[in-house]
Amino acid sequence: MAKIEKKDQAAIVKTLVEAYAAGVRGGVLTPCLEDENEFRVMFGLSPASQSVIAEWGRTKGVRLPITLQKGLAEPEEENNEEGTNNE
Repeated sequence: MAKIEKKDQAAIVKTLVEAYAAGVRGGVLTPCLEDENEFRVMFGLSPASQSVIAEWGRTKGVRLPITLQKGLAEPEEENNEEGTNNE
């Protein structure tokens, strides 16, 4: 990716991330570790940690943010009385 001038960096990176996200949602792009590392460079972040890299491998490239924990991401079950319809 091209080097971004400091004065335009925030606006350009925001536009690029939004376009990338739209491409992913639209099925035009598939996220990958290489893209994550490029974005990390643009944001001035450290390279992906070993846990992030392991998660990319474990999920075979289908990536959820590392901050989402399975137990916290699922809705709680409601206690409905038998025979009641709460729809």
